[in-house]
Amino acid sequence: MKNLFKTINRKIDSTSRIGILGIGSEIRLDDAVGCYIIRELELQLKQKQFNTAGISAVEIWYGGTAPENVTGDIKRFNPSHLFMIDAADIGCPPGTIKIIPAEDICGVSFTTHMLPLSVIVDYLKTFLDTEFTIIGIQPKVLGFGTTLSDEVAQAGKEVVSQITSLITNQ
Repeated sequence: MKNLFKTINRKIDSTSRIGILGIGSEIRLDDAVGCYIIRELELQLKQKQFNTAGISAVEIWYGGTAPENVTGDIKRFNPSHLFMIDAADIGCPPGTIKIIPAEDICGVSFTTHMLPLSVIVDYLKTFLDTEFTIIGIQPKVLGFGTTLSDEVAQAGKEVVSQITSLITNQ
């Protein structure tokens, strides 16, 4: 886990405009983890100042099951780095957090999107000179409901805590 967040920290240290997109279905149990993280980050970052070491702006988007609907907002913001957070079947124990290189997302199952995540990344790449980081969290359950499993909820809290700390340098 520490290596994962060291990687995210290196990416944040080298950027000035950070975009964060949460993806998932809030009625499909663990698939909602990206949405959960976005809502928590909004609450956390409202109350804190950004790291003064080069970050000039942070923008957060709720993509839900149709992240393509916010691509216009992402293009207008023109982030130097875009983090995309979603539940992903990465073949690991539930709650495992993994950075998935943008070029590898075709081999990962993201379950509830209208468009495949690879299509959205390819589309944005035609308009933006942006570095993409996909943060995938292994779900435990994907049936209908609104509660995250304990493992995925804990992973979501960890992602919120680490990203908040890295962005605010606190």
